[in-house]
Amino acid sequence: MSGRITDTGVEQYYDDELVVDLVHLEAVTHLIDAWADIEGPAWVRRDDEAGSALLGLAWIEVVALAAVARTLRGRRDLVARARPRGAKTPVEDLDLLLCALREERPEFVVGKHRLVENVEGLAPAGTPRDVAGGVRLAPRSPTDHPRLRVGILDTPIWPHDQLAGRFMADSTALLPRVREAPTPMLAGHATFVAGIIAAHAPDAELVVRAGLDEDAVCADSWDVATRMVSFVAEEVDLLQLSFACFTADDEPPLVIGRAVARLREQAVLVAAAGNHGAEPGGRRHAKAFPAACAGVVAVGAEAEFSPKASWVALHAPGAGVTSTYLEGRVGLPKGEEAFYSGAATWSGTSFAAAAVSGAIAGLAHRRGSSAREAKEYLLHRPAVHDIHPPGQIHPPGQT
Repeated sequence: MSGRITDTGVEQYYDDELVVDLVHLEAVTHLIDAWADIEGPAWVRRDDEAGSALLGLAWIEVVALAAVARTLRGRRDLVARARPRGAKTPVEDLDLLLCALREERPEFVVGKHRLVENVEGLAPAGTPRDVAGGVRLAPRSPTDHPRLRVGILDTPIWPHDQLAGRFMADSTALLPRVREAPTPMLAGHATFVAGIIAAHAPDAELVVRAGLDEDAVCADSWDVATRMVSFVAEEVDLLQLSFACFTADDEPPLVIGRAVARLREQAVLVAAAGNHGAEPGGRRHAKAFPAACAGVVAVGAEAEFSPKASWVALHAPGAGVTSTYLEGRVGLPKGEEAFYSGAATWSGTSFAAAAVSGAIAGLAHRRGSSAREAKEYLLHRPAVHDIHPPGQIHPPGQT
């Protein structure tokens, strides 16, 4: 992988990588080889066989992109068409290649390999504030029946006492209980989200998988998408998603859209709408994916930082939320440290989304219904109380 990232202020992507539908891979790479006109490989596959099969996509690096672009720049009419309307900057090599591929074969399913961002890595979520005395979750009810399974794709989870017996996680999704160095602040994100869901739905079974590194603001969309579709085998009833991917044209990124398509028939998908509602520049009005994908419940917060957009299905409390968090020394931004006692108050649409996920799971348990039936009930009769402070989940525009 090249590691070269382009950041336009709206979207972030690897500047020489593509995601291609497996049906079109041979034809796409044939054209890349022809335009490169070099000895040796013009492209290499970067995906793993299992992830590629699950998504029906291939991830390739165009190692000879410069040679391809030299050929394509000889077609001035193509360069003019590849330039976005009103743009004054030169056309990027990858945009030129995509334009050429789509003009050659309009049916090609091909797109950029983008990055996704941890929603709480987006300003202005701020740092969590310690809550002395911790939080106490309601005990689980004994049952001989299968519990509703709620998937959480997030950072690894910390083994909090209040969450003991409530979640399943493999070794890659579990933080060490004790460590010498301070734990990164964002590493407590999944623990915080899990506490909110468990507060609403104490009888749910949480299935935690790590889609974001403990100290990373960004992750590869391919890695995240393959971990999303891994929940198909887990047979979850609901999946909580707390990351955002942006595109310049507000169309779903190919790899994230494909993962959503693979999952939405099996599970209810709930996603954070992002914390970019008050950002300066073009991103303020941008759609955040997977929240804005068809079939996903996009959740915003009752706060200024939440996007004000028609694609947001529900609003829930997301400012000053209290939940389970890390215990011990935590590394904060700018090299600072703080001690946390296992609970915190934090803000962000991730936590509003967790409230909705928990509300759906709790409602399904109380009504003896499926998660999908509970989701529809909630969307049309939204009156489920939040954990703390008291509040309500409601569609945008209703109070």
